[in-house]
Amino acid sequence: MEQHDLSDQPPEPLAVRERSYAAEPRLHRHPYYQMLFPYRGALQLRVVDQRLAVGPASWALIPPGAEHVFWSEGPNHFLVVDLAAPLVAGAVENGPFHRPIDGRLAALAGLLASELRAGALAERPVAEALARYVGAAIAFAVGAGGPRELQPPDKPLAARARDYLDAHAREPVSLAEVAAAVGASVAHLQRSFRAAYGVSVVDYLQALRVRHAAGLLRSTTLPVEAIAAAVGFTSPSYFSRLFARHVGVSPARYRAGGGEAGSGSGNFRS
Repeated sequence: MEQHDLSDQPPEPLAVRERSYAAEPRLHRHPYYQMLFPYRGALQLRVVDQRLAVGPASWALIPPGAEHVFWSEGPNHFLVVDLAAPLVAGAVENGPFHRPIDGRLAALAGLLASELRAGALAERPVAEALARYVGAAIAFAVGAGGPRELQPPDKPLAARARDYLDAHAREPVSLAEVAAAVGASVAHLQRSFRAAYGVSVVDYLQALRVRHAAGLLRSTTLPVEAIAAAVGFTSPSYFSRLFARHVGVSPARYRAGGGEAGSGSGNFRS
């Protein structure tokens, strides 16, 4: 799989372009928000172990730092909007977000496309004004800019979410499913969980899966691909990259070294 990393090209303050996607899956990661608006066709995405199909009448938001694999199974044409992370108002974390497109976002996409084709985005004042508007629109569209943000963090709710993650870590789990299980909105769940434990829901789930995987690497001879599936990952290559990020070495080297971690991020505990 080809790696397509544009992390050294952040938008200042935003970048808008039209593009089509190839059938060959590519891995991508960037330090800014990315919005996808389809004109034609559909884009397949795998983000944080979730599978999304972004097609007509929908839009998607990829958060900063989220590794994702993308490809298209047919002719397609998209409007792609990259926005610097500090410009997004409210607590928009992790994701990904995939929503039906409403009138406001349809109008926003049309405005951005018009300004792009007119060349107005090359003018700094226009780009900055649009960037601020896009950032606010993102926050409201995913529920981070509305009245729910007035709710205080809920520690019992966060504890219930952690219990749910502990029990279901080896299954396909989405933020929406966890929020539904504990009776909260996604935005309130994420804010409460981070306030209680200092990490996001997704980060906690990933670290939990890596711990389970490390135990299997130490105690079994299962292939790495089988271990990835056993702990809830659909992509062995994504699992290997995530494991190395947490532990400091690849799964194979971890096993070969008898379960010794390398100089990873420090989030791993055996």
